Amino acid sequence: MGHAKPSILVCIVNWNGRHHLEYALPSFLGTQYPNLKLLLVDNASQDGTADYVRATFPTVQVVENVDNLMWAGGNNVGIRLGMVAGDDWIMLANNDVQVDPRWAEAGMSVAAEDPSIGVIGYRVLGESKRIDVLEWRRACVDFSELTFADDATITGCFMMIRRDVFNAIGLIDETYKLYGEDNDFIARVLKAGFRVVRCNLPIWHYSEGTSSSVHLFSAYMSTRNELRYYVKQEYFRVPGMLHWLLGRLVVACDPRLSVNVADSCQRRIHPTRNLLLNEVLVLWAFVWNLLHLRETRQSGALDDARCVAFREKRQQKGIE
Repeated sequence: MGHAKPSILVCIVNWNGRHHLEYALPSFLGTQYPNLKLLLVDNASQDGTADYVRATFPTVQVVENVDNLMWAGGNNVGIRLGMVAGDDWIMLANNDVQVDPRWAEAGMSVAAEDPSIGVIGYRVLGESKRIDVLEWRRACVDFSELTFADDATITGCFMMIRRDVFNAIGLIDETYKLYGEDNDFIARVLKAGFRVVRCNLPIWHYSEGTSSSVHLFSAYMSTRNELRYYVKQEYFRVPGMLHWLLGRLVVACDPRLSVNVADSCQRRIHPTRNLLLNEVLVLWAFVWNLLHLRETRQSGALDDARCVAFREKRQQKGIE
């Protein structure tokens, strides 16, 4: 009798995104993999999402948070449930994605190549820039041979993580709330000695399916957390922070800057035509980081110590 395939929990965090779940959940339910569970973590939606999912997709487990815990907190709710259930892998997926039905099987094929692979990403069409869904469908038809390579740029919109990683480095840093927490998590994964790889199976992401409705808040959080990441992971001190501030202010107030509205990263850097408002968002983000500088550096030091301790433990066992 063969061994059971590794279990995968798909954790989908949602906030007022019922219209996206109408295509995302059927797509996931079509996955060709025998040991898969779907979990919807609803962040206090006001659009009837939880009732809709329970009635329409009864096999999907639904957890309703009393408050909006945002991306980091919502995913941590799902991760904790997966850890308690003993799931081998946890897929963090945005609520606005569509998947090739072979995605789980492909991911497990990649994972089998090396037990040190801790995170698996995919070829996400629409990872940061909107792409027509028809282009993704053509890419699925054209897909033939599965390949993968190390890639430290995997984003949280579709990221599969081995359970052992959470045991080693902890969960998502909830201080980020929204944006930057996936970059922070990947940095910690690598520091702990795990591999991060991307396979070439295509997945489609609508891109900013929910956050586009709060674009100024998204721009602020993205800016704030970019600097927080540099302070925490790249050890920026005040001179480095001031250099970052100058560079971001120049971009924020440049009237000649042409922004591609389909590119979410560009829109967050230069969110409005009101240059003064753009500058205020940057300054607000800088001040927040200045006020939390000590806390951020302490958090980074604790994360680093945990990663180093785990790596040393692996080396003592002869794993590395």
